[in-house]
Amino acid sequence: GNLLRDITRLDAKTRKKALSRQLRHRILFEIADGLSFLHSRHIIYRDLKPDNVLLVSLNPDHPTVTTITDYGISTLASPTGIPGASGSPGYSAPEVVTLKVEGNKRDIELFPYSVKCDIYSFGLLMHEVAVGRSPWVDYVSEERVSQMGTSLMPSLPDEIVMQV
Repeated sequence: GNLLRDITRLDAKTRKKALSRQLRHRILFEIADGLSFLHSRHIIYRDLKPDNVLLVSLNPDHPTVTTITDYGISTLASPTGIPGASGSPGYSAPEVVTLKVEGNKRDIELFPYSVKCDIYSFGLLMHEVAVGRSPWVDYVSEERVSQMGTSLMPSLPDEIVMQV
């Protein structure tokens, strides 16, 4: 199989051939179904990104087209939330790590989070499947994402329209 990242990063024409609308919907449905399964068992995945989704088949009629991989930093949810930084730069929810910058001083604030942080990551992944690139690509370089910490709060201009 291929990693979802390999397919979503193809040029637009090749990506459209490889990923029909039906297949993109199926991929996203299966990822959402996988997250739902984990969340029903009180597991927070914490690292949802295209690098951690394996495409089993490009045939939308195949019984399974995707599988979520790399459960290394998954954890059990807690009623009071889980504190601590985890995940990948550009895919983690803002509540997982918030970078506070005052002048030249940078502090990381940690807030308790829940399975909802996976939903934020899923939204970013949905954008990447639909558009073929990270939602941050026009606003922040990947190097800058890494420098800022594990998450970013999106501040998109009003005129941005997402195409699915």
